[in-house]
Amino acid sequence: NNTGSTLTLWRAAVPTGTSASVVVTFTGGGGRLLITVWAAYNLRSTTPVDTAQVTTSSTPATTHTTTIDTANKGILIAASATVVNSGDGGPSSWTGATLRNNRVLAAGAIDYVLSAGDSQDTAVASGATLRTTWSPAVGSVAIVGATYR
Repeated sequence: NNTGSTLTLWRAAVPTGTSASVVVTFTGGGGRLLITVWAAYNLRSTTPVDTAQVTTSSTPATTHTTTIDTANKGILIAASATVVNSGDGGPSSWTGATLRNNRVLAAGAIDYVLSAGDSQDTAVASGATLRTTWSPAVGSVAIVGATYR
């Protein structure tokens, strides 16, 4: 399960230059971290067109789904995370986004898994499907997404 786990999207404006440092500081407990980074240029606004966040049922399933609104010629970024038995892997595909990476952090008998996807030059859609497909079936998957124009 994802008890005690957090999945979030953060945005940082980098007004000049071509690089930035990503620094994460833990307070209190914690200490396991999986991260993925996107760069977006020439956005009309840094305020998202829409966001989505869902934690699906703990009943094991191969697909986990949410919806999100997209804008004409916009971008979508998304991440999905769960905890699986060691070696069970991660998402095999995304619907509504292109799989960019899967990250696995081994922790004994379990693995923390983060999958990231995105889509560029999106079309206008209200309630577009954003789905991860996992093999084998997993329960309690968190999905977050944001769209920009």
